[in-house]
Amino acid sequence: MEKIYKIVAEELKIPVDKVENTIKLLDDGATIPFVARYRKEITGNLDEVQIGDILQKVEYLRNLEERKEEVIRLIEEQGKLTDELRNSIVEAKILQEVEDIYFPYRKKKKTKADIAKERGLEPLAEKFYTVNNLEEIQNLAKDFITEEVPTVEDAIEGAMLIIAQNISEKAEYRERIREIYLKFSIIEAKASKKAAELDEKKVYNDYYEYSEKIDKMASHRILAVNRGEKEDILTVHLRLEDSDREKIENMILKEFPKNDLVTTYKEIIKDSLDRLIIPSIEREVRNALTERAEIESIAVFKDNLKNLLLQAPLKEKNVLALDPGYRTGCKVAVIDKYGFYRENTVFFLVEAMHNPKQIEDAKKKFLALVKKYEIDIVSIGNGTASRETETFVANIIKENKLNLKYLIVNEAGASVYSASKIAAE
Repeated sequence: MEKIYKIVAEELKIPVDKVENTIKLLDDGATIPFVARYRKEITGNLDEVQIGDILQKVEYLRNLEERKEEVIRLIEEQGKLTDELRNSIVEAKILQEVEDIYFPYRKKKKTKADIAKERGLEPLAEKFYTVNNLEEIQNLAKDFITEEVPTVEDAIEGAMLIIAQNISEKAEYRERIREIYLKFSIIEAKASKKAAELDEKKVYNDYYEYSEKIDKMASHRILAVNRGEKEDILTVHLRLEDSDREKIENMILKEFPKNDLVTTYKEIIKDSLDRLIIPSIEREVRNALTERAEIESIAVFKDNLKNLLLQAPLKEKNVLALDPGYRTGCKVAVIDKYGFYRENTVFFLVEAMHNPKQIEDAKKKFLALVKKYEIDIVSIGNGTASRETETFVANIIKENKLNLKYLIVNEAGASVYSASKIAAE
């Protein structure tokens, strides 16, 4: 744990002892707001944002250490753990690096390359790095012909599959290709065959012929594309410019000798990229994009909510609050100018539009409350039946020439809060 505290302290420029003290408080069950407000002397006056950052980084590093231990155990159980491999895992700085190292050892369905290995073609695959031309490989392949590998072509194909899989399992290639995709790839979205049927209102029309570099893509567009894809309205994929794709191919080509087999090597590399590497890298990059978009969106929602909650209060006004509704009626509450609850009742407005007696009864109740509590403002929730309730209030103010104003207020969160334990208390 001391190592984790030190890493977090260095990253956040916070003293190690303050990081350790903060985490101990949180581990003991204290909440971030509680620690920020009531344990300033222990944390060194850290605010909620700093404490949240500490918690996030410590949790990540704890998960990283747990995953390292798990991966070491899993590889060791296969009898394939070497000192070099163990050190690579221990020295990994991020989870993705650990996953890249573990990738070749992960249990997966048997592949064509695995079958080729079982048929004894791995030694032939190794010969691709020592021969000079295709004729030499063809001659060597004759020694690998069996009942399961009936022709020279079958032997060479199996060896190429093995090499392609070996390339796809190299952590350094996956890391570099991922970096290139994160920095240079372009996301392309098009209307699916079902778009006309599923998107009659053209909600996703802006994305029917859409492309943008992912490092420039705004979070709301990332999430919109994801929704369109999930609803089968859009088809989405990533692509690279030809020059970026060529950089990747040339990087891998360097592991092969320079000889007359270059065309064959390029064929192997293309197969490895298109069939094995890029599909999984695309998924990883899309997941990373989504994670970034969600984090950014949450930050925006947080700021919007903060601004909403910190709006200037309505001071020294008696308020008649209406929660519009249909079948269950319009719930009414009175709050006095000191913020105290005074009374509640129910008006049946909307369902009673064709019932003059109920409407008249609602008007009498409304006017009685206005007079009794000297109401200054009527607030109307913007949810179901809001417009009909607004019409009722506007008409009664006009008919009775009341010195009264009304406003529409945002109901967001009110329903959830009203049904909560804390609201009941």
